[in-house]
Amino acid sequence: MFLNRLALSWWRMILLSELIFRSSVVTFGKQMVVYQSAVTVLCLLRGIVAI
Repeated sequence: MFLNRLALSWWRMILLSELIFRSSVVTFGKQMVVYQSAVTVLCLLRGIVAI
């Protein structure tokens, strides 16, 4: 009984860490996309100014 409960809580911890990891990866990916688009816009503006 105790082992069963321990395994259940361990499984819950794994699921929770998996959810946190996925959400952090998604957030990081969105930040990277925003950062890359901002860098692209800055490079375009710099190119327009140079011309």
